[in-house]
Amino acid sequence: MKHRIHNEKGSALPLGNIVLAAIAAVMLIGVVWYIGGPRGTTTEKKTTAKSQKDGGDERVEIGAGGSPSLGRPDAKVTIIEFADYQCPFCAVLHAGAEAAIIDEYVKKGKARFTFKQYPFLGDESVRAATASKCAQEQGKFWEYHDALFERQMQNTGENVGVFSVENLKRIADNSGLNGGMFEKCLASGKYEQIILDEMEEGRQAGVENTPTMFINGRKTEGALTFDAYKAIIDEELSR
Repeated sequence: MKHRIHNEKGSALPLGNIVLAAIAAVMLIGVVWYIGGPRGTTTEKKTTAKSQKDGGDERVEIGAGGSPSLGRPDAKVTIIEFADYQCPFCAVLHAGAEAAIIDEYVKKGKARFTFKQYPFLGDESVRAATASKCAQEQGKFWEYHDALFERQMQNTGENVGVFSVENLKRIADNSGLNGGMFEKCLASGKYEQIILDEMEEGRQAGVENTPTMFINGRKTEGALTFDAYKAIIDEELSR
């Protein structure tokens, strides 16, 4: 599972000219990754996410901000994931190693986990990301988040109707959301800029594919095994 990564080859997001420009930049990075292989975290001077050397390891300073989080705010280890709900390897990570990390470290107060949106695979990725934000404002982010990945694992293909508006509404109903509030939120476009900002934050931190996780700023790519993450987390806990 070490190399299971979803590379950036998705279509542009139809959120206006500014979105097209942002996604074009993200896709360009994906092409570079595809040609040259995975690279280290970016060290561009014009980045909002600061990279630094700490004990020989390259790290990125990146905060949770208003993104949904689990665990104690003062936990010694912070884990930040950038993912796309249409990415199959993100679903594999979610159901496997990530669930084990949450049980073993987050629920025990040793780590804090934050999820950030990186919907680069097309229209349905954007809709799913937006829908999860709408669920968040009703205090149901994690229920909806889990349901999105469960739905994705039952299907194949991208932008084939899995995350149509109607399906997202059904997931909202099954997750216990207020349907009227959810529909109004989904149609409003109120979270477009926030999602764009999270994508840009990820890009500047060095995200080139999904899933990408930062463990105390240390970048990992792909759906790794629990043991691989455990080794890094335990090392951070022992520092």
